Amino acid sequence: MSSRKRNGKALRVSSEPKSAQSALVDLVFTEDIVGLMLGHPDTTWRRVDWIALRSVNTTWRRAVDNQVTFLKPKNPSRISFDRFPNLERLNLSNWTYRLCSANADDSCPFKSLAKVQSLTALNCSRCEYLTDDRVSSLASLTSLTELSLSGCKEISGHGLASLQTLTRITDLDLYGCDRAVLEGPGLQALQSWTNLETLNLTYCYQNATPVDSNPPLQDVGHLTSLTSLNLSHCRGVVTDVGLRGLCRAITSLTVLKLTSCDRITSNGIAYLTTLTSLTDICLSECRNVMDTSLAALGSITSLETLDLTGCNRFTDLGLRDLANLTNLTELNLKRCSRITDAGVAHLLNLTSLVVLDLTYCVLLTDGCMASLAGLTELTDIDLCGTALITDVGLSFMCNIPSLTVLNFAGHEKMTGLGLVSLAELPNLSTLSLAGCPQITQHGISALKDLTSLTCLDVYAGDEVLSGHLLNTLREMTQLSKLNLYGCKNVTDEEIQDVASLPSIKSFRFFENACLRKPQQVEEKALARFERQQKLLELERYM
Repeated sequence: MSSRKRNGKALRVSSEPKSAQSALVDLVFTEDIVGLMLGHPDTTWRRVDWIALRSVNTTWRRAVDNQVTFLKPKNPSRISFDRFPNLERLNLSNWTYRLCSANADDSCPFKSLAKVQSLTALNCSRCEYLTDDRVSSLASLTSLTELSLSGCKEISGHGLASLQTLTRITDLDLYGCDRAVLEGPGLQALQSWTNLETLNLTYCYQNATPVDSNPPLQDVGHLTSLTSLNLSHCRGVVTDVGLRGLCRAITSLTVLKLTSCDRITSNGIAYLTTLTSLTDICLSECRNVMDTSLAALGSITSLETLDLTGCNRFTDLGLRDLANLTNLTELNLKRCSRITDAGVAHLLNLTSLVVLDLTYCVLLTDGCMASLAGLTELTDIDLCGTALITDVGLSFMCNIPSLTVLNFAGHEKMTGLGLVSLAELPNLSTLSLAGCPQITQHGISALKDLTSLTCLDVYAGDEVLSGHLLNTLREMTQLSKLNLYGCKNVTDEEIQDVASLPSIKSFRFFENACLRKPQQVEEKALARFERQQKLLELERYM
């Protein structure tokens, strides 16, 4: 075996290729490459340096090329994709400017992509200069099942129509591609895509004008095989009339996202009851959701996920009608500001509930916590900003042994006495106490009894408490992620001790009062991390 130097790195070259896998083992790779990943069924992903590959003989390079199944090139303009006959997944997100500005001839890298018949998934998201001409060259990739054109705003309906031959597509992302659906034949040209199951049209109809005689959503209705549809921020066309036609045409829908479609009323939501297979619906920021709307949703017993974020016009009466959703596992009521303790009590029938978000439901008090304690399958509860809940309410959480994530941030009156009871939660791994400036030393001391805790956000509001907190953190050797808020007069040595916790991977400081000498502390902490080879993230927020 011979050896040579390349960029200061040793490069060992074997005399025989043997196999792509054994060939790669003989290379010492540089760390600045993100271009090529090789996957083998019985090994982990490997990163390969193009410069190193060029120094290997042609047989080796061909062996490597034949094994490539996934590619995310650092500079796509320098690659001829037809070199990889077995390429299955290609990620060109954010890099297609070079491709689109290249000369439109057979040597153009994007043209060579059309020859890769093995490709099944292509990501061209955020390629702002991708035009109809370029996208039409993809028409020969008949094995494609996943295609993302998210953010490709230059593609019109004519460009989209040129892809009619891709009849195997099951997943299409057109986020922000309003020209693709509003100009030319658009989605109507894709009626032959009988395998299409997932379609993202977020922001595609934001500025469109609803026309009842020929509603734009009628083109979507032709795609009758859809099971997942995202129409978020398409407020221009998603009306009660549009929903009526959509629900009649696509009865197989299981997922429907309608974020910020605020022209929908209770009448439109009533049409959703015909979708008997619906499991996931998002009505976030739909400002016209009322108690009568929840009455309709309560009859869709197949629902497993319901997002009502920012729907602040319904009351406890509406929550009562959700009691029939016994299959519901995730419920988001963030910023539903009219909910009270009585409304939360109506949720007791939702015995399958796993995730519950009550962020900034500002009328909730300790009285609702006893009700939550009856939902024994909960693993994730978000109570951020529910400032009327105190330590008394927090103590009820010990009755939910399955709890793994608890967000109790923004409780200015909490002293931390309720934290003692959390030691009875054997699975609690993530706890947020940010914005809780009244936590006492007793409350801080209780943290070290949370032996399963790996992620912690905590606030220390004065110098004495800051020192006590850091002493406590030194004993929490299982922590992998730590966010500190408001620490005062902390020394370099104290920060370094915390940064040296054996499992720590992410360490963040927030607010000016956090560090007395921020620059020196950061440099020393970084040095300690690097020596331990454990640094993934160290940030300072001033």
